[in-house]
Amino acid sequence: YADISDTHYGSWHDLPEIVSVAVNDAAKAGARRLFHPGDFEEGPGSGGYRGHQNDVRFISADDIEDYTAVKWPKVDIDVDPKWPLVITNLSFDEKGALVYEDVLVKSGKAPLQCSNIDGNHDLWEFLMTGRSPSRSLSLRLPKYLHYIGTRQIHASGSYVFDGVFHRLTHPKGGIGYTLSIKVQKHLDAETREKENNGKPVAVHLGHLH
Repeated sequence: YADISDTHYGSWHDLPEIVSVAVNDAAKAGARRLFHPGDFEEGPGSGGYRGHQNDVRFISADDIEDYTAVKWPKVDIDVDPKWPLVITNLSFDEKGALVYEDVLVKSGKAPLQCSNIDGNHDLWEFLMTGRSPSRSLSLRLPKYLHYIGTRQIHASGSYVFDGVFHRLTHPKGGIGYTLSIKVQKHLDAETREKENNGKPVAVHLGHLH
């Protein structure tokens, strides 16, 4: 698998060309899944910190989503018959909530999917409108994006892939005195929660950049 985080699509400082190179390089290196722990988008200029409108390409959340949907790299990978690949297919329950079904692909081509959550920039939009940008984007690109945040905790989510328990978290606040202390805090919390049920654990942290 491979990590990519804090892409901040819609910022004047975003680098979609670099993201595309990174995703394609990951595919060539054999990555079977991507994990994105938040801040997919920069967040609309109408929200965020004072002066944020000067740092974004678009004021409208819809315009940012359109831009991100076009820029996100859609990469397919070859599936080795000796190592089938699990992909997620999107459907909905009777209330319209997202339901993902794991499907085993035994050969041929398959999408390099990206499991994702919201970050603090994404949540600026959620606080204004009640809409999750990463969830909305995943609905738009269901072949390639897999939203694993929850309605209660958008900036955290987990998924078991290839026998490994993957925890995605987008922390709050600054780095503090040292980056290592912030990271260790989240690793310790994951160890205490023991949601992995004995599986190996990979913790993916966004925000700390």
